[in-house]
Amino acid sequence: AIAGSVLRLNDAVKNLHHATHKSLIQVSKMASLNPAKELGIADVTGSIETGKKADIVVLDAGFNVQMTLVDGVIKYQQ
Repeated sequence: AIAGSVLRLNDAVKNLHHATHKSLIQVSKMASLNPAKELGIADVTGSIETGKKADIVVLDAGFNVQMTLVDGVIKYQQ
């Protein structure tokens, strides 16, 4: 069987932040760095560091997507 969800990742991050009261840094790592580590790609993605891919999502205070960058290029802007 295949399981799936229609929950957007920004909403999952918001839910986790509100339910656990973990810091935004902690929940950001849970949504980015930890999965990259599990996939074995943390050397190129999953955190903001020199030499890594510049794939970034910018959220507002309500956890709504305001901007996305892929390879450092703005692909979406509210």
